[in-house]
Amino acid sequence: MLIVYKQGCPYSRMALKEIKKRKIKFIKMTITENKELKNRNEMYNKIKKMTGHKTFPVIYKNNGKKIGGYSELMKYLSKVQ
Repeated sequence: MLIVYKQGCPYSRMALKEIKKRKIKFIKMTITENKELKNRNEMYNKIKKMTGHKTFPVIYKNNGKKIGGYSELMKYLSKVQ
């Protein structure tokens, strides 16, 4: 599982906690503020362009298929475990 994680985001923190609690192997990609970008909206627009998501976290299955954010993760986990 891949989690695109934003520091300070409560939903990112909850998703990571849930993944760890269930002992799921994962890779964490942390998004931090980039001083080269002119503003926060520019950063989010770049993330949205790459992931199709403008909020955090963005979570993917091992096969690369996007699960979604925290709510979608919880729905997915309730079906598979």
